[in-house]
Amino acid sequence: MSQVIRLIVSDGDFTAIDGRFWQYIDSIENAYHSVIIELFSRLSKLPSENKIFSSNDANQMLFKFDNRAIFGGLRFYGNAPNKVLSLEVTKNQLTNSQQQCLATSLKEFSLKNAFDDGDTNWKKFKFSDTSLIEALKAILSWWLPFEGDVETDAMTIDKPLESASNMSAKISLNQILFGPPGTGKTYHTIEAAVKAVEPEFYNSLNIDPIQGSKEIQRKQLAIKYNELSESGRIRFVTFHQSYGYEEFVEGLSAQTTENEQVTYKIKDGVFKNIADDARNNQDDNQNYVLVIDEINRGNISKIFGELITLIEPSKRKPKSDSSELDESIELTLPYSGDTFSVPDNLHIIGTMNTADRSLAMMDTALRRRFDFKEMMPQPELFKGRKVKGIDLAELLKTLNKRIEVLYDREHTLGHAFFFPVYNEKDDEKAFVELQRAFKNKIIPLLEEYFYEDWNKIRLVLGDNLKSDSDESLRFLAKQEDMYSDLFGSNHGLDLYEDKKVTYSIKPFEGDETPWGKSSAYIGIYQKLASESSESEA
Repeated sequence: MSQVIRLIVSDGDFTAIDGRFWQYIDSIENAYHSVIIELFSRLSKLPSENKIFSSNDANQMLFKFDNRAIFGGLRFYGNAPNKVLSLEVTKNQLTNSQQQCLATSLKEFSLKNAFDDGDTNWKKFKFSDTSLIEALKAILSWWLPFEGDVETDAMTIDKPLESASNMSAKISLNQILFGPPGTGKTYHTIEAAVKAVEPEFYNSLNIDPIQGSKEIQRKQLAIKYNELSESGRIRFVTFHQSYGYEEFVEGLSAQTTENEQVTYKIKDGVFKNIADDARNNQDDNQNYVLVIDEINRGNISKIFGELITLIEPSKRKPKSDSSELDESIELTLPYSGDTFSVPDNLHIIGTMNTADRSLAMMDTALRRRFDFKEMMPQPELFKGRKVKGIDLAELLKTLNKRIEVLYDREHTLGHAFFFPVYNEKDDEKAFVELQRAFKNKIIPLLEEYFYEDWNKIRLVLGDNLKSDSDESLRFLAKQEDMYSDLFGSNHGLDLYEDKKVTYSIKPFEGDETPWGKSSAYIGIYQKLASESSESEA
């Protein structure tokens, strides 16, 4: 949480804050993370050149922006490890309407949870009851308002946050993210994993379901993902053709003794390990996630074996105090003879690159047990972004339309290839990134897709739409070889044509290379007037 705070208020001065305070913040209950994130998000939006966070001791953080007096802060009370955090508001810095809201807030909190500690100017609200989370957020809405807040009664207390178990129940236990290369499967795996393991934290980020996460939210997700990976609640494995049941579930492992004798011991695989850990923490409402990268590259029947039945949601083992009907299945494992079931707090998230293998070729049993989320290219993400006159959205959209016609939609180009271009604000540097994307990503993929059929690659790049006067803007060089020149007049080849036409990629370097001319890229998606329109040196 300490890292998240620094990311949110990236222009804040935290040098005066004691390291122990950050340790206390990192140890607070997860349920309160949403309040902390909202507090610092609102502080970050305050118009201020100097956001100074001061402190008198290790238990405290005070807010003092610009030349204003201290207007509030956070403070820990009690002794470790049972310290309790409080939100503190200075009354003399409030407007009349805010003081009225403060009076209403004080009525919502009991004397146990709201106090002044002998100083009537400081009103303090304890983080000691999770049922008051929404009330704490309501205080933030009138205390630190910002443009864009929905105008509501400041003290309307909504229903409390759903419990982690209720929210995680809405998240698919088995899901596969599939799509062409570069469509964000890896990033969305991070988001899906955090959402499954810590649904309350994910919910607190308020990520727009349509527009997706913003930069600060992505950073928060990445930090949380790393934390959960280090704690073992998120684990990662990659399937490949030689991967098997022994590595995934359990198998015999050869070991050499001190006498140089070979012995065999039963060794648990990655799935059995995480399933056992999830089951041991099931009653504590701790969720676990196993991420399976390139799930379509493995032999599913060989890897999962009899477990393909156990991963079905209806066959999962519920926690001991669950009121749901227990329809779970237990099986005896072949090597150890252990009785084994899959707990309902273990999520499986797979990724699948459709350029490697079609969804239609997936194991039927696997397809029945997983929810599939398609991830296709999103050229609309680049709407309005131009680099030296090149419309990135139109460029990607046109390339993919042609690939879809000449091949299929599962081999289109992902939007991630253009993100380095999009994120670079300098036009010249962005254009260099575009050239690099074509050289290192797009052209090699097209070669692979079309088996070096350069005529089709030529059509994808729109070279056929460029006139002869725009030859210097074509990405491929044309070469014609007469059969009679190569083999003589009596070559005996049963061919309809008298010459062979081939295409080859033009060099990426050099003063005259089309890869260094913006008009060449514009010509991919729109007809050029003539080469004379090229104004570049």
